[in-house]
Amino acid sequence: MPQLKDPYFSKTLTLLAEFNKEGAMGVILNRPLAVSLTHIMGEEIKESQKPPTQLFWGGPVQNDRGWVLHEDDEYADESTEIEPGLYLTASSNVLQKLIDKAQTPNAPRYRFFLGYAGWDAGQLEHEMAASSWVTSPIHRELLFDDDSETLWERSLARMGVDPMSLATSPHEEAN
Repeated sequence: MPQLKDPYFSKTLTLLAEFNKEGAMGVILNRPLAVSLTHIMGEEIKESQKPPTQLFWGGPVQNDRGWVLHEDDEYADESTEIEPGLYLTASSNVLQKLIDKAQTPNAPRYRFFLGYAGWDAGQLEHEMAASSWVTSPIHRELLFDDDSETLWERSLARMGVDPMSLATSPHEEAN
């Protein structure tokens, strides 16, 4: 929402991977980084695909840790299932296998993130009660969309919301 002035989250589309009484964790989908996976991981990852795997900034927590969002059931046991057939993992082994499969027919989609977004217990609920977030069901085609520059606007449009019609809360306008 427009009243969320935090520069980390302004106009972001964030996928929640975990949300429980201890807190919440997710990744920001529309903040591409200007470096390749090979640049970050060096010899540890052998990229066989062209162009190099695009990296995304997943959020302000642990920016030195990588996360892979993927749809490959073969690696479900090394991943956290977000919804049926959609997984998040920190396994570099899974990442390498997904890269190796990238050139095969019907290759599973994946996206790599550095860092994640995290909230303490009750923090996200408080932000949601203050109308700082718009929530929606997961739309798979947006998760792996290459046009991250317009992803926020298009995700709102899918819900029938015009970004220009979003008003700040009366509390925020008074500040």
